[in-house]
Amino acid sequence: MPLHRFLDLDPGPPNGKLVIDAMNYWPASDGVLTAFADGGSSEIAAARLAGSTVVKALNHIGYHEFEEQARPAGDPERKAAGIATDTAAAAEAVARLLDRIGYDPVRVGGLAAGRVLQPGGPVFGVTLSPPGFERAVHEGARSLQ
Repeated sequence: MPLHRFLDLDPGPPNGKLVIDAMNYWPASDGVLTAFADGGSSEIAAARLAGSTVVKALNHIGYHEFEEQARPAGDPERKAAGIATDTAAAAEAVARLLDRIGYDPVRVGGLAAGRVLQPGGPVFGVTLSPPGFERAVHEGARSLQ
């Protein structure tokens, strides 16, 4: 769902469900949305969808690159895809999904750590090997503190 429509979402239907936040707050394209100005979209989604389990994923790779970059498990050209969540079971579920669609899942930490996956973060808009991704996230997380 587009980020600007999220605040209109009825939080009832996703209650009790795992929700993948693939949104990005990007003022250059979305305009200034005060509800998102002070935090990552996942933290805001988790607060609004308090009865759901939120995972930040699928947002840092461009939709036009997503299919062309996918590779089978074991392919040396396989790229990483980030996961941020506060729930280990949710991370595992989304990791299995990412693996099935052709990416090596890399857990970056809790929802707040997911900011490294958003615009301005070190892995936003690039596809990297798992070691390159982990290195970029580690270095980027230090600069975001």
